[in-house]
Parts: sequence; structure tokens; C-alpha cells
Amino acid sequence: QSEFKVSLRQVKSYQQGLLYLAGDAAHVHSPAGGRGMNLGIEDACSFARRVVEGGLENYTADRQPIGKKIIRLTDQLFRTASTTNPVKQRLRNFMLRNVFSREFFQSRFRWEMSGLKLPFK
Repeated sequence: QSEFKVSLRQVKSYQQGLLYLAGDAAHVHSPAGGRGMNLGIEDACSFARRVVEGGLENYTADRQPIGKKIIRLTDQLFRTASTTNPVKQRLRNFMLRNVFSREFFQSRFRWEMSGLKLPFK
């Protein structure tokens, strides 16, 4: 067995002068949930759209909260999946089998992990 450590980091600003950051250059988090690559692509698409529209000034203000949310979400997923506490393991397993297996939760989870806006919020 080996120990897997996860770094959780995010830059204070996604832009400094003419330098703009996106993807792994702007945030590092757990691979849980598979959101890392999608988040980087979303950053790049947001940046490209802003370049075309000529409005880069709010890039950090728009992207940083999304990065922060994904860092928090992937950290929760990783900690829940990797807990060694027997009580927490039983609770996690019970919730997965009896609550989160329901279509309502599955649908919300799929939307959340896709990075798309929820149609029912």
C-alpha cells in the first residue's frame, strides 16, 4: 500500500498584466470526479470568448469562483472515498446504496460533474 496525497491550490489571480492563466496553471486539485481537464478547457474557452469579445477585465472574477467550487467538490469526493474511519465508511456505503443511487441524485450529480448549469436550480 502507498499513501496518495492531494495538493489543493489556486492562484490568487488568473491574470497579471498581459499574462493569463488557465487549467493546471491556475488550479490544482484531486482527480476525483474527473473535472480537471474539463475545468481547464472551460477556462480556455472563457478566455478565448473574452478575447474575441474584447473583454478580458473580468476573467479572474468569473473563473476563480468556479475553480474554487471544483477544488472544494473534488476534495470532498476524495476524502469521502478514501476515508479509513469505519463509521464514516459504513455511512458512505449506506448513502451510496440507499440515497445517492436514486435518479434524482444521479441526475444532479451528472449535471454537477459536467460543469454545465443545472436546468432546475
